[in-house]
Amino acid sequence: MEGDVIQGPHHESMEVKLEDVPAFVALGTVLVLADHSLRSSASLPGGDLEVQVYAGGHGNFTLVEDDGDGSAESRSRSTSFVWDDVQQELSWRVTGSQAPKGSFQQLFLKVFSAGQSRRSRAVP
Repeated sequence: MEGDVIQGPHHESMEVKLEDVPAFVALGTVLVLADHSLRSSASLPGGDLEVQVYAGGHGNFTLVEDDGDGSAESRSRSTSFVWDDVQQELSWRVTGSQAPKGSFQQLFLKVFSAGQSRRSRAVP
């Protein structure tokens, strides 16, 4: 079933392990993932951020990172990701005061399209 395009409405019944439950996403989805061991923003690893794009349409997503302080002096930043499906290009813009401790330092892109996937190198 991996990589299959399913036209709805559709009903499928099968038993699978939890880690094999399929994820259904719309074309153009921009999905941002941290390491599976992350339990809260207080334990941000500061490493790579995985950005998955499901090609076939334009999409966007805004990631907000903050230190959880909530005060006027708190540190936060927002990263807005935009997927241009015609150009097959992901762009992003970072805004905010300062990166909170443990913020992601680089990202890599994984694009899913027509049952295939490709991965970029990590970039700052």
